[in-house]
Amino acid sequence: MRSYPASLPTEEARNQVLERLLTEFIQAQNIHRPIVWFYTPMALEFFPQNISTSAIVYDCMDELSMFRDAPSQLQILEKYLLKKADLVFTGGVSLFESKRHFHPQVYPFPSGVDLPHFAEARKLAGNFGELESMPRPRLGYAGVIDERLDLA
Repeated sequence: MRSYPASLPTEEARNQVLERLLTEFIQAQNIHRPIVWFYTPMALEFFPQNISTSAIVYDCMDELSMFRDAPSQLQILEKYLLKKADLVFTGGVSLFESKRHFHPQVYPFPSGVDLPHFAEARKLAGNFGELESMPRPRLGYAGVIDERLDLA
């Protein structure tokens, strides 16, 4: 069994280790021609180029290049991924509109809520045990915590 350092000195070293781990996993699990699903183009930096895929899906749920401190190579890698991908999903119609010109198979998946499903929780009597000791008023948040959330 190969050993890995506790911390990696550079991003390049991290990507080399990730590529090696992914290659070892694919070989150990006897995986052939997987469907590869990318949530970020940055994963191209460590995805083994010698792996033959049956399909590549790019699940583009955000305009990642617009995030604070986005890596400079993100846009270049996204252009490459859009060329390699067989299918692209976007998180909403506006993102679909911006990506559909770069790939022939782009499909929007706007956010939504299954109201009947979540309405069932309102029928429950009493509080969940975790909430019993929490004073009122209570405020909850469900979502991504990043620079778009004004924590102040």
